[in-house]
Amino acid sequence: MTARRVRVGVLGFFHESNTFAPGAIRLEDVEPRTLSGERILDEHADADTAVSGLLAGAARHGWETVPLTYIEFVPSAPLDAGATAEVIARLRRAVTEHGPFDALLVALHGAAVSLAEPDLDGAVLDALREAAGADTLIAGVLDLHANVSPRMAAAADVLVGYRTNPHVDAKDRGQEAADIVARALTEGIRPRCELVMVPAVMGILAQATAAEPWAGFARAADDTRQFPGVLSVSLFQGFPWADVPEMGMSVLVVAPIGDHSARGSAERLADVMWAGRNGFRSDPAAPAAALADAPAGTTTLLLDVGDNIGAGGTGASTHVLGHAIAAGRRSVVGIVCDRDAAALVHEVGVGAAIELAVGEPALTVRGTVTAVSDGHYEDPGPTHVGHRYFDAGPSAALTLEGGQTLVLCSRAILPSSAQQLLSLGVDPRAHEIVIAKGVHSPVAGYRPYVDRIDYADTPGATANDFSALDYRRRRRPLFPLETEHDRAGSPRPATDNERSLRP
Repeated sequence: MTARRVRVGVLGFFHESNTFAPGAIRLEDVEPRTLSGERILDEHADADTAVSGLLAGAARHGWETVPLTYIEFVPSAPLDAGATAEVIARLRRAVTEHGPFDALLVALHGAAVSLAEPDLDGAVLDALREAAGADTLIAGVLDLHANVSPRMAAAADVLVGYRTNPHVDAKDRGQEAADIVARALTEGIRPRCELVMVPAVMGILAQATAAEPWAGFARAADDTRQFPGVLSVSLFQGFPWADVPEMGMSVLVVAPIGDHSARGSAERLADVMWAGRNGFRSDPAAPAAALADAPAGTTTLLLDVGDNIGAGGTGASTHVLGHAIAAGRRSVVGIVCDRDAAALVHEVGVGAAIELAVGEPALTVRGTVTAVSDGHYEDPGPTHVGHRYFDAGPSAALTLEGGQTLVLCSRAILPSSAQQLLSLGVDPRAHEIVIAKGVHSPVAGYRPYVDRIDYADTPGATANDFSALDYRRRRRPLFPLETEHDRAGSPRPATDNERSLRP
């Protein structure tokens, strides 16, 4: 008798929600961001995303794979109640209409928030569990910046997090999640997630995974992966711009049910992370100082920390570009998201001289239009999160009267590819300063085109000093927002060094 072929569904919902960003994702925004069936394959099969990894892993194991529904938004404000209900309904319906499944392979972010449901990823996983049934394995892939909740860990059998920042291993982690499912099905084991939350949060400039302190944490995680019974180890940096109870760092170990060593392994890794807490903060320079530090004759990628699109910024900030113009720096490229300005430039066309106000705060510029495009471009990688296909909406390039280059786009889009500039005839290497609205997401895609990377401390929804944010829901205590506690959160006297770290 021929063995029954394993049947898996691939689906997901991916959003990093900044609860301090203006606006909300609404019901009418869901349909344009939804991929179903073959469209998932068109967008992800040849990319390096978590979805592509889940698909590749399923194919390698010879499973019958059903691409279901995948919904992804650019980081932004949370979802409203209508959008939340629609997202969950679409995912649930995809499972019930196309099931049953031996396993669901799910791409999530882990820092999604709804105005109606603060733990939106937990709500999604609960809905999938209800739709699929208790016997179906659920394996999810999470972003390194996930705010992992006990609810998420309880609803899923497997959760695997990215290990790199910038995130260039999303496909690998998708394959890892599929491999754990394959092992569980072959060996007849049931995995479970052991979560330990660390009462701390990292400043974004301290989050590069190749540098200390994270490199040390990664080595400790590698050692733990060698322990008998351990199926997976993930460390999470958390997402500080989501004001939710689970905001912060965490450790998650996947092991078979009945393996009683997993909790101890997770606790030891949490201790390692806590011991490195004095390296969790790093402060960027003010824009004027950062511009002054950029040497002539080289190319500096200058990252706008306060308008980080990868964390929910609007992409509209003109703070750094305005400082560059005021300082007389000519060899500068700045990207500003402004739908109305981009439309106006498209209307006048290439070769036209134009004066217009762009961005926030409004910056009046004069220049000549050098290129226009529909904003579609492709980058086979490496890119942050592994995206290959991009749509920035109607876009344009202008040479300003001061010599600077302004790139306008209509949609806030992760600045993870230099192709956004190259597609408009703008070569980053021909400029001394390239301003990008991100902190880690531009690094992988832009590194071949620049000589150095620096940061500018700007205001905005993703400002570096999150101690100034009006948190209402986050757990307390969290280092370094509070310092007089131990790793379990219990009170203790602060050291002199920790007092100096207080915001």
